[in-house]
Amino acid sequence: VQSREAIDLSLEIRAFGVSEDVADRLDKSTRSEIASLYKAQLMARMVTGIYTSAAVLIILAALVAMDAFLDQPLAAVGAIVVVLVRALNQTSGIQAGYHGLGDLVPYIQRLFAERQFFRDSRPPSGSVHLESIGKIEFTDAGYSYDGVHDALHGVSFTVEPGEAVGIIGPSGSGKSTLIQLLLRLRHASTGTYELDGVPVGDIEDQSWFSMIAFVPQDSRIYDDTVANNIRFFRPGVSDEQIMEAARRAHVHEEILAMPEGYDTVLGSRGGSLSGGQRQRVAIARALVRRPAMLVLDEPTSALDMQSESLVHETLNELKGSVTLFVIAHRLSTLNSCDRIMVMDHGKLQAFGDRTDLESNNAFYKEALALSRIRT
Repeated sequence: VQSREAIDLSLEIRAFGVSEDVADRLDKSTRSEIASLYKAQLMARMVTGIYTSAAVLIILAALVAMDAFLDQPLAAVGAIVVVLVRALNQTSGIQAGYHGLGDLVPYIQRLFAERQFFRDSRPPSGSVHLESIGKIEFTDAGYSYDGVHDALHGVSFTVEPGEAVGIIGPSGSGKSTLIQLLLRLRHASTGTYELDGVPVGDIEDQSWFSMIAFVPQDSRIYDDTVANNIRFFRPGVSDEQIMEAARRAHVHEEILAMPEGYDTVLGSRGGSLSGGQRQRVAIARALVRRPAMLVLDEPTSALDMQSESLVHETLNELKGSVTLFVIAHRLSTLNSCDRIMVMDHGKLQAFGDRTDLESNNAFYKEALALSRIRT
């Protein structure tokens, strides 16, 4: 279960910089499962043999007793041979059980090798300590997944601290790739990405991850309490910080109304929560350490009107204090944004305020017309 949850949460795990903590957690659970597997295999292969061997020993003891106390001749040689053959068969069964356990070793070794590869595959940390999120600058940045086709090409822009930026564009236009570069989950194949003139690859991991946060489109909840879902493998986060983040995400009162409040166990995938509650718990998770840069991927795409309104309220309250990047198809989600990027075919087609885009960008004008029809 924990392995599946780690896969589901992989983007957030990397974006929050808790890969090592999650790997340790998986190591502990894996070792526990392996120990249980060994015991189960041992019992399955050996219990029958042990019981039967015990029965053979009882028979032998009975034969010896008959010879000693009843003054009767010991069983015929043929009977003794039969007993010994049966004993030999059971000994072979025990040996087969031992070899069965040995057959598991290569799979277990491979599992540990994969775990180690996960740890070793992370890029090395930089050495520059980050004090704040300053000016963000992309210069001719590009990225290719296969080395042949460009997912991003020639992307250049500058974003000032505290600015709120919306990102729109058709499917496959490069929006998701762009935010992965912004979060430093991937590194540009070409061009540069700098923060106050410092290449982001030179920034030390711990200070970087303490400054940024991410809310994915599909909010993931794992099998634990509400509090731990907001804490998200960061043991230094206090209960007070958790409650403050929940208040900022406008989900605190709903959590208090749950059977055990913040100690309520949500279950795998958060089935006990509505879509709006899951999204706001994910936003609280992102806000719990007061990030300086927050990236949200379609934060209102599957929400009802009330939940969407609460998310908009949170974004408006954050404006100016956090550098915001918001991917959205609903233009109403971009009302709190200072400027909007329009992506198309991996290129930055336009970047300006709503007035500029409404006058000069065909995609934005079409999206605006469609949003008016829907409302």
